[in-house]
Amino acid sequence: MPKQLLLRKSTRLRWFWRANVRRRIRRLWERGEMDMDPSRGAGRSIFTALDNFARQSGHAEISSAKLILLGFSGIGALFAQFVGYAPDRVLAAILANPGQSDPYGMDLIDLSSAALTVPQFIIAGGIDDRGGTERPYGYFRRHRMKGAPWVFLVQNGIPHCCVINAKPLILEWLDEIEKRRLQDPSKPLRRIDDREGWSGLIRPCSTTRRDHWGERVRCVNSRVRQRW
Repeated sequence: MPKQLLLRKSTRLRWFWRANVRRRIRRLWERGEMDMDPSRGAGRSIFTALDNFARQSGHAEISSAKLILLGFSGIGALFAQFVGYAPDRVLAAILANPGQSDPYGMDLIDLSSAALTVPQFIIAGGIDDRGGTERPYGYFRRHRMKGAPWVFLVQNGIPHCCVINAKPLILEWLDEIEKRRLQDPSKPLRRIDDREGWSGLIRPCSTTRRDHWGERVRCVNSRVRQRW
């Protein structure tokens, strides 16, 4: 596809998102109807909006397009649920400072084997006193032990904000994920070969900070940073 046409389609899709999907989600939130179950709430609205846009634009392929999810705070928790709802439609997910109250908290999410194949990049702030680090890390560790090809990042000294600081790293990660997962649009997404990656351990720093649930906030120990 010519680059100019691709850019025009991308611009029109961003406009449609801002004018329709984001406005619909905001109205649900304002009315107290932000259902964190994607099969009933905002998650389903995303597919409805994409179907409408596909019909209006004359590009039927948009209805089945693969998605990259990026959610902050409560929307990060929503998109963790969304991966479980539609794993075949998600190319990758970035969950930034994710957190939500029960029964949709990160500590209660248990994804299916199909959802485990979706790469996730989970970011936590080292001094985030809302979403914390313990529950996002527990979510990562619980599924990583089952073979999920995920990444967990702690931003030392960062509160409940500032995910833009990780933008270059996120884009580099997404570029690699796209190369490894995308193939013919009519075929399923490829699985990531987990044997090609590497892993390390996170040691809790000495801190008195606590999150919303009273749990200790983690950061990356200086000795571990030096070794990496």
